[in-house]
Amino acid sequence: MLQVIQLPKFGVSLRRYMMKPSFDIIHQETRPDELRQYLLLIEVSEHMFTYIYFNRSESKLIAFRSYSIESHPEKPAAEIIAEILAGDEWLQGKPAETVFVYAYPESNLVPEELLTDGMQQNITNLVYGTVSRGQVMEEPVTNWNMHNIYRVPREISGFLRDQFPNAKHMHVYSAWLRSVVDRKDAIYVNFYPDHFMTMVIKDSKLQIIQSFAYQTPEDVVYYLLALAKQSSMDPHTIPLIVEGLIDEQSSLFAEIRKYMMDIQLRSPSPDINTGDLLNEYPKHYFTPILNLALCV
Repeated sequence: MLQVIQLPKFGVSLRRYMMKPSFDIIHQETRPDELRQYLLLIEVSEHMFTYIYFNRSESKLIAFRSYSIESHPEKPAAEIIAEILAGDEWLQGKPAETVFVYAYPESNLVPEELLTDGMQQNITNLVYGTVSRGQVMEEPVTNWNMHNIYRVPREISGFLRDQFPNAKHMHVYSAWLRSVVDRKDAIYVNFYPDHFMTMVIKDSKLQIIQSFAYQTPEDVVYYLLALAKQSSMDPHTIPLIVEGLIDEQSSLFAEIRKYMMDIQLRSPSPDINTGDLLNEYPKHYFTPILNLALCV
C-alpha cells in the first residue's frame, strides 16, 4: 500500500507547503531504517529540496519526497533545510551513499582545452558578480569535453557537508547533460514551480544551457521563442522535450502549445524501475531526478 499526499495541479505555485512534503511517496510498510542501505540522492535549489532513495543494483525507486522552500530574512534557506533534516524521519542516520545535486543557476561551462588553473573564481565573479559569497566548485562533464564551474550558497553547502561528510556533489547541468544520449536537434526544458532550465542542442553540440525565472506563461513562451530564434531553429518544427513540474491541462502548457508544434513529454529512462509508486502521477513529473540517479 502506498502513502501518497495528493497535490494540486501544477502551473500553480507549490509554496503554500511549508515544512510538509509536497510529494510524499513510499510503500507504507517500508521502515525508515531500511532506506539507509540505498543511495540517497538530494537535489537542492533556491526554492525546492527534493530527494529520493534509489536501489542502484536494481535501478529501482524506493522513496520520493519533496519540500518547497520559502526563505526570507527572518528564516534563510539554510535554516529551513536544517529544520527539514531535523524533522524528517527518512533523513535520520547515515545512508550507505549520499549525493547532492545542486540546482543553483550560477554556472559556467568551459571547454576542456580552455580550462586553466585558478580561473574558477575569476570567471564566476566576472559573469555573476561578487555580491554572492558562495562556494565555487568545478567538475568535468562526462562525454561533453567541458568542465562545469558553478557557485552554491556557502552556508547551505557547508551545512550539508557537515551533516553528510562523505557525500559526493554535482551540479544539475552536468547530470542533465549526461542524461542526453542521442543529442538530436531539440530544445529541452525542465520545469520547476517558478523557474525552468533549458538547453538547446543543435548539430550534436550544446548551444546554451540556462535557467530562467518566470511569473506568467507568456514569460516562458518569450524565452523559448528567443532561444529558437537565436539558434536558427523553427519553433513549428523543432522538438520541445519537456520534463518536470508542468501539467498538460495548465494554462502554461496551453500557451506553449500555441507556438511550439512538436511537444514531447520526456519519461524517465526505461532502465529505471518505479514499480507502482508513481501510477497516480504523470511520469514526466519525476523524470529529472530519476534520470539524475543514473548519472551521478
